[in-house]
Amino acid sequence: MKYCKRTTLTHPLSVQYPKEVELINQIFLTEGFKSYSFEEEVALNLDKIEIKKSKGLSRKATVDLAIGISRVQRNAQILLVELKFEVKRPGNISKKEIEEKIKHSIELLTHVVPVSEKKVLLFNDNIIQQARSAITRLYHNSPKMAIEVKTVEDFKQTYF
Repeated sequence: MKYCKRTTLTHPLSVQYPKEVELINQIFLTEGFKSYSFEEEVALNLDKIEIKKSKGLSRKATVDLAIGISRVQRNAQILLVELKFEVKRPGNISKKEIEEKIKHSIELLTHVVPVSEKKVLLFNDNIIQQARSAITRLYHNSPKMAIEVKTVEDFKQTYF
C-alpha cells in the first residue's frame, strides 16, 4: 500500500477541516524535523483537527498526522503516524500514551475509511536502533498492535 493523495483529500475530516490538511514537510518541521523530505504530499494534521473539534475544551491526545494509503486506488485506508523527532531517550516512551493517541485518533477519524492495522512511529536516524528496541520491549506481548518504527527515509521508501 502506498500514499494516496485522493484518499487523504476526500476523507470527511479533510473536507470538514480543509485548512488542517497540510504539507507533510510543514507538519514535520513543526514537530522538530530539520529538513524537507517530501514534495507536495499532504496529510491530515490530527492535532489541529482535535483542537478545532474540541473548541478549546478538554482536548484529547492524537497522533500527529494521518495519510491515505491504497493499492492502486483500491482498498483505501488511513495510516496513523506519530512523529517522535524530539525524543532523546526512546526508553522513556509510554505505551499508555501511544495507545491513547491511537485510540482517540481512530475515534476522531470515524469509520468511513478503515484505519490501517499498521501504525508508524518516526524517529531521527541517530536513535532509530534504540527506538526499535524500546518499542519492541513495550509491545513484545501485544501481537495485535502492529507498530512500525521507522526513520523518515524508511517511511518514504515504504509508503511513497
